[in-house]
Amino acid sequence: MAAMYRALIGRADKLVPAKFQPLWNHPAGPKTVFFWAPSFKWGLVIAGLGDLTRPAEKLSFSQSAALAATGTIWSSFHPNLDQHCTTNHSFPETFISLPTLGTTLATQVGLTET
Repeated sequence: MAAMYRALIGRADKLVPAKFQPLWNHPAGPKTVFFWAPSFKWGLVIAGLGDLTRPAEKLSFSQSAALAATGTIWSSFHPNLDQHCTTNHSFPETFISLPTLGTTLATQVGLTET
C-alpha cells in the first residue's frame, strides 16, 4: 500500500504547478495525514450540522454518542499530534467541534425519548 501511495505521489509531484509547490510540500500539506484527517473529520461535522435541522425522532442516539466519543478520544491525542505538525490549525478545531456537536445531538435525542 505504501509503495502504491509513493508511486501515486511521485506522479502527482510532476503535475503540481510551481506556485502550488509550497502548499504541496508543506508538512501539513495534501501529501500527509495531517491534511486529510481534518478534512474528513470536517465532513463529519458538516453532516452533523445537517442533522441539527432534522427532527430528534429521526436521529440515532448511538450515532450521535459515537460522534461525541470519537471527537473526545481523538482530542486526547491532540498534544501528541501538535508536536509533529503544529502548523495545521484545523486539527484542534475539529476536536472541539465533533464532541460538542455529538453531545448536542445525543442530548436532543435523549430529551425527546424521555
